[in-house]
Amino acid sequence: MVSIAKTSIYYGGVAEDVRKQIGVLTGYSEEQFPFRYLGVTLNPEKLQLINSILFGLENYWCSDLLLPKVVVNLINKLCKDYFWGTQPGKHKMIFQRWHSICSPWQEGGFNINELLSWNKALICKWLWLLSQNRDGIWDKLTKDYNMLDASIWTAQCKPHHAESWRAILKVRDSLLGLVGDQVAVQDVLDSSVLKGRFVISKVYDKLRQKHSKLGWARVLSYPEILPKHKISLIQAAQQVLSTVDKISARGYHLVNRCCLCEGALESHRHLFFRCPFSQAVRRLMLHWLGLTGSWSALALKNWLYRLLPQHGMLSWRCALVFSCLAGLVFTLWEERNNLIFLGRAKKPELLATELQWVLKIRLSASNNPHIRSWLVNK
Repeated sequence: MVSIAKTSIYYGGVAEDVRKQIGVLTGYSEEQFPFRYLGVTLNPEKLQLINSILFGLENYWCSDLLLPKVVVNLINKLCKDYFWGTQPGKHKMIFQRWHSICSPWQEGGFNINELLSWNKALICKWLWLLSQNRDGIWDKLTKDYNMLDASIWTAQCKPHHAESWRAILKVRDSLLGLVGDQVAVQDVLDSSVLKGRFVISKVYDKLRQKHSKLGWARVLSYPEILPKHKISLIQAAQQVLSTVDKISARGYHLVNRCCLCEGALESHRHLFFRCPFSQAVRRLMLHWLGLTGSWSALALKNWLYRLLPQHGMLSWRCALVFSCLAGLVFTLWEERNNLIFLGRAKKPELLATELQWVLKIRLSASNNPHIRSWLVNK
């Protein structure tokens, strides 16, 4: 039985009248984000929900079992459909592969763990423990029942062995095929140890598929940038947003016209640099930052490139500029979608004001005293 007193409903994108009907039918109270689940503060951010809930639940099983590829593919599909908002029976055009998303921010991904490699990394912990020849109870029981007189590197799988033991041997064989021999595997495992503790993220980084780092990757380390703004910035920089020109390139016949200015053809370059509407919002945001004057698209691009920190600590001024830039990209893309799908249009002044308020809230939580001091005059 479900306890009504201990159960609440959290809505997202549900109309008010539907909420009331659900509340009357179920008797559950309506609550708001954020809330704490298993000690983790949760917000309705898709990335955080994927990492905290979906992968958190998977970790329970992945620590002992090597999930079949069918299960891994099914979980990945659920995550993809949820992240992209894909509806059952409907096709949604995506220009970014899931394996590229499952990589760190610095490599153009969204900092989601790649499930199969994470599964192997979790099991590597047991492989490392057995390779240390410890005298613990678990070690003795495992060796007496599964290994007999063999070592972890020569032990063979028997019909009576449990799936958890089979998983350890499969990961062992996979590592041997990946790096070469026992000594190399032991080096990989030992290099993942920090202060006597096995760090799963270290061995995962060695197992996962690597992608080339972005030239401006260090910008993404600013905590002042909102995650959803960061995603839009990465997608715009990689030109994987679903602009009309990219959709048309796949054979769909659409009227290619920028809905914001109703003038030129819609592309990444036009939408974020050349569109008069986006230029108007950009001028307002640059003025808010105190960067007055006439800024052409080329001048702005060159100036941002010179701002990219190559050495040393990232300055607080760079944090301000790039958090604003990421927010601007997100806001323009959201306004474009609202205009196309909802028929809602806002003036540049209103968009800039709303973005400024969002950035003020985010920047007010910064630990940098220079940023907080700058906000006092805003």
